[in-house]
Amino acid sequence: MSDVFISYARSTEQQARAVGEALRALGYSVWRDDELPTHRTYSDVIEEQLDCAKAVVVIWSSEAVKSQWVRSEADRARADDKLVQLAVDAARLPMPFDQIQCADLSDWSGELDHPAWCKVVASVAVVVGGTPAPAEAAHPRPPPASTPPALPDKPSIAVLPFRNLSGDPAQEYISDGIVESITAALSRIRSFFVIARNSAFAYKGQSVNVRDIGRQLGVAYVLEGSVQKAGPRIRIGVQLVETEGGANVWTGRHDGMLDDLFDLEDRITEQVAGALQPSIRIAEIERSRRKRPQDLGAYDYAMRAMPHVWALEEAESARALELLDKALEIEPDYPLALSLAAWCHAQRSVYNWAADPQESQAQALVLAEQAAQLSGDDPLILSVLGAVHTFARNYGTARILLERAVAIDPNAAWAWQRLGYLDAYSDRPTEAIEKFERALRLSPLDPMNFNNYVGIGSSHEILGEYDQAIAYYRRGLEERPHANWLYRHLAGALVGAGRLDEARQAYAQMLRHYPDLTASKFRQAMVFSPATLDRMIANLQTLGLPD
Repeated sequence: MSDVFISYARSTEQQARAVGEALRALGYSVWRDDELPTHRTYSDVIEEQLDCAKAVVVIWSSEAVKSQWVRSEADRARADDKLVQLAVDAARLPMPFDQIQCADLSDWSGELDHPAWCKVVASVAVVVGGTPAPAEAAHPRPPPASTPPALPDKPSIAVLPFRNLSGDPAQEYISDGIVESITAALSRIRSFFVIARNSAFAYKGQSVNVRDIGRQLGVAYVLEGSVQKAGPRIRIGVQLVETEGGANVWTGRHDGMLDDLFDLEDRITEQVAGALQPSIRIAEIERSRRKRPQDLGAYDYAMRAMPHVWALEEAESARALELLDKALEIEPDYPLALSLAAWCHAQRSVYNWAADPQESQAQALVLAEQAAQLSGDDPLILSVLGAVHTFARNYGTARILLERAVAIDPNAAWAWQRLGYLDAYSDRPTEAIEKFERALRLSPLDPMNFNNYVGIGSSHEILGEYDQAIAYYRRGLEERPHANWLYRHLAGALVGAGRLDEARQAYAQMLRHYPDLTASKFRQAMVFSPATLDRMIANLQTLGLPD
C-alpha cells in the first residue's frame, strides 16, 4: 500500500499529477484514483487505499469543495489524524477544514523550493514518519517539471478547446474538429511556435487563467472560442488573448452554413496569423491547408475516431477502425481517414495485438501509401507513412518521410516522437533522447507523452543504463496505467538491472495480457537492432519466455 493518498477533483488532475510526481521523487509511494483496477468496485478500492495510506493529501479547489467524495475522504483523514491540505485556487474551504492549516499552491508550477510546497513536504514527512527511501539512488526516476518552459523566440500560441454552445453534447466533435484544423494550419507556418493539439486539450472543460496557461505551456498567446450549431447554420466566435496581461488582441465572429465550415476555418486561421505577425505571407496560409473531404459525413466519422486512434489501447484502436471504415465507405479517397486507419493497423503489429504482425504491417503500408499519394505534403500523413516504414525496417525511407514532415511542420510533436523512435531502433539512443525531449516541449501536457517516456526509457536500455530505463518505463505506466504492452519492456529492463523480484512481478503482469507471447512473436513485433533485440529477449527468457 502507499505512503500517500491524493484526494482531488477531476478538474485538478494536472495539479494532482504534479504533486504525486514531486512526492515520488522524494521517495514516497503515492496513490491516485487513475490507478483504479478495472476488476474492482470503485468505492471498495478507495476505502482500502484510504485506510492503508499513512498520509492523505487533499487538493482543495472550487470543484473539490462541492465534491462529496473529496469531502468524505478529507473527513476520514481528519478523523485518522493524517490530513495534509493544500489549495490550488481561492475557493473557500468547507467547515471544519477551514480551521486547519492549508498550504496555498495557487501559483505553484512545480518549483521544489516554493515556500508553500516546502510546507506540504514538511507536513507529509511528519504525518508519514520516518525518512523516505532515497528514490534517486535506489530507483532513479525522471524529475518532475520544476520550471515553466521558456518563451520561444517567435510568435507562440496554443489553440484551446472551443466551447460547444449547441446544447447537444453529441455535437462536441464539431468544435473539436475546428480546433484540430486551425491548430494544424497554424503549425505549418514555419515562423510560429504552436503547442500541439493534445496538450491544449488538457484544458478542456476547465476554467483556467490564461496567464497560468501561458506559463504552463510556455506561449505568449492563446486562441479561445465557441461554436454554436443550429440546424445547417453554424456560428464560430473566437478571441486571441495575450497571456502575460490577459489583453484581447483580436476578436472575431463568423457565421455561415455547415457546408462552409472549411472556409470559415481558413478565414479564422488567416486572421489569427495576421494578428500575430502582420507580415505573414498568404502563401504560407495556402500551404497550411490540407486536402479536405468532399462529404462532411466522412469528416464527421474521422473526427469522432481521432481520440480513439491516439489512445494506443487495443479496444480503443478497434473502435477507431470501425469509425474510419465508415468514413472510407463514404469517401474512399479521404487521405486523413486512410492515414489514421493505417496507423491503427500499425499499432496492431507493434503492440502484439495481431495474430499475424506481418499482415497488419502490410495492410498499414498499403493504406499509408495510398494516403500519401493523395496528399503527399501533409505532415501527419507523411509521419504515419514514416512510422509504418519504420516498422517494416525500411529505415532510410522512414527517415526521409519523417524529416520531410518536420520540415513542413516544425511543430509536429508526433513526427519528432517518431524520429526519436527511428533513432532508437537504429542504435542512436543519444540522438533519440534529444528528439523525445523536443516532442515533450512542443506538447508538454499531451496524453501521448507517456510514449515519449517509453522512448527515452528504451534509449537508456540500449545504452545499458537499466535503472534509468526502469524509471522512465514506470513513468510511462504512471501516465497510462492501461498501456499493458509496456510490461514487455519493463520486465526485461528489471532483469538487466538485477532486480529479479520486481522483474518476476512485471513478467507476471505481462503474461496476464500476453499469455501466448513468445520470443519469436516479440522479435516479429519489435524493430530494434538485432543486437538490442537479442539482449532484450535474453533478459525475458531468464524469466521463462518460451522460444
